[in-house]
Amino acid sequence: MATCERVKRLLPGRLDGDGTAAERLVVDQHVSTCPDCALELEIMRAVAASLYETFAPERLGRDLVAPVVGHLPRMEPSAPLHDLTERVKHPRRRGLLSRCFSWVPVGAMMVMAVLVMVLWIAWPRTQPLGATSVGMVVHREGRAVQTNSVTLRSRSVRVRDGIVPGTVYETSGGAAVMLALKGASEARVFEGSRMRVNHDRSLHLEAGMVHLKVGKGQQYFRVGTRDGQITVFGTEFGVEILPETTRVTVVHGEVQVENRNTFTVLRDGEATLLGRDFKELITFRTDVSPLMDRVAALDAHLDKDIALNSGGALGTATGTLRAERVFVVETHRQAVRALHFRWKPGSAPLERSGYDVYVSDNSLRPVFKGRIEGWMLSDIRSTSCSLALPEDMGWSDIGLLHIMVLPDFASGPLETNFSEVYATTY
Repeated sequence: MATCERVKRLLPGRLDGDGTAAERLVVDQHVSTCPDCALELEIMRAVAASLYETFAPERLGRDLVAPVVGHLPRMEPSAPLHDLTERVKHPRRRGLLSRCFSWVPVGAMMVMAVLVMVLWIAWPRTQPLGATSVGMVVHREGRAVQTNSVTLRSRSVRVRDGIVPGTVYETSGGAAVMLALKGASEARVFEGSRMRVNHDRSLHLEAGMVHLKVGKGQQYFRVGTRDGQITVFGTEFGVEILPETTRVTVVHGEVQVENRNTFTVLRDGEATLLGRDFKELITFRTDVSPLMDRVAALDAHLDKDIALNSGGALGTATGTLRAERVFVVETHRQAVRALHFRWKPGSAPLERSGYDVYVSDNSLRPVFKGRIEGWMLSDIRSTSCSLALPEDMGWSDIGLLHIMVLPDFASGPLETNFSEVYATTY
């Protein structure tokens, strides 16, 4: 039997006809036996009737369904619920084409995943500037290729690529590449050229033409060619491989050009032709404007922001260029048989740098070129060595010998302090 509290909660629904059949039955049975609840139901009916009569003038007297539906947009009828449930319960009843279309979204996602993987694998990656990088590519025009000299893998040169030691850069017709090296050095490789970067202070030009601006560093900057070697004392010069010789042109600064037999020093506005077997290198004045015009034409297309950022990323040199050791020996116009070098040996057999020896006369004209190997300087039992000079020299015109020794750091990083250099005569 329902309580009065529950019946009182059900009375409004019974009065409005909103309750269920069971709720109406419960209310009717209860009010038939409970006078209080029956009285409350009658009071609620009287109040509802009074409200109905009171608000009768304000009540809407017409149906709004037709006007509202007439202004609604026409909509497609929904699919019958029976058809939908049948397709879900019995998928095999559908046709082959319908089943294939249902897999289109899945297939599209799989194709997209495969394309993303292929693009991720094949997408060209810029070589980062890491610990092994000695510079960055700051400009490229036309088709240029870089090849790793160890793996022999080649790919196109891209701006902002890091420069790894041992990389060979090759430009085709109409192409050019500009490299920014550590120590504020720049290399402009013109069309039809091939150049290998050994490290940030050593290049080897195999073909074509290159323009160089060399910054200061702890080691001398050297450029190798098939005909000889260029040692840079500073600052701006060009090297061009010709069919039979190599042309070296100095714009500003001073460079030393040498082959296996002799050497010479070039200064502002001077040039020379370097041959492998030349006995003498002739220096002559030259017009540097054609070289500078090519440089200006290349720089006109240079992205200044990239060039500026490359300077900040690569940094400046950590030291200044060491001065070369120069010894002066007075010959008294006597024929010199040999030069002798003395040094203090180290306490341990460390790897020391070899030295190139350049001998000039009192007018600074080249006389002799020799070499002291690094293994001789690394031997703790060795304290001296000698270099024999050629006999067929006009010693009667030579009163002084200027002897310059330059480390090449090929055999080791350590330098040797020569304590004495002297000559013996016949």
